[in-house]
Amino acid sequence: DSFLQFRYTMTNRRNNTAIITITPASLDTASVEKNTFATYNDTLSNSQITVWFSQRMFSEIMTNDTSIFDGNSSGWGNIKTKYYNAGKTEYHYELNGVPQRIEVIHVVEDSDNPKEFWVLNDPVNPMIIKMNVGWEIWLKEINHNYE
Repeated sequence: DSFLQFRYTMTNRRNNTAIITITPASLDTASVEKNTFATYNDTLSNSQITVWFSQRMFSEIMTNDTSIFDGNSSGWGNIKTKYYNAGKTEYHYELNGVPQRIEVIHVVEDSDNPKEFWVLNDPVNPMIIKMNVGWEIWLKEINHNYE
């Protein structure tokens, strides 16, 4: 098993950037979405994941139409709630000025003020393309660097 590592750069006024390392155990069974994007490198604990759904979360959403997980951890808590599969939809973006589309699963929290995730419909790579957890973030660009 190998670790997943990625560098992000936010387009906020501070242009936060850092490297995140996700453990193999997190990729398999994590149940906490850590959604704090600071300016320091971070290796997540085995229960935390970010920018992806764990295999467990994705499998439950696709098989049972529901999953229980913490969708907005700042790293201080672990408040798990029920999320449901609100169906497949297309996500549109541009790649070098050329319109593109991918299929995503819309995942919504079962609450009065629901958090939402749009997850790539790919069991091998269930990357979060867009999310709204009280604030929004969405994928703008991917660059591969194999240094």
